Amino acid sequence: MKENKRMKKQKYKEEGQRIQKLVNFAYKIDPRVKRIKDYENEKRIEAKRLDKERIKRENEEYQANMKANMVSLKPISSLTKPEDA
Repeated sequence: MKENKRMKKQKYKEEGQRIQKLVNFAYKIDPRVKRIKDYENEKRIEAKRLDKERIKRENEEYQANMKANMVSLKPISSLTKPEDA
């Protein structure tokens, strides 16, 4: 009796695995799913590209601000009074 129950349980499990394999295979070859995956991939790549551009732009702005601040600063020697010798 227990062995029969165990065999039924094993067959049920194997059948579930077989069905899952078929579903996965059908999912992989479905053109609608492929289009959705391609679209998501393109969206992800575009987001990465935009993020890189944003970082580059921020870096360029930072460099330009640093350059502008360097030009506006007077040299230290002009700030001190010359001593009369």
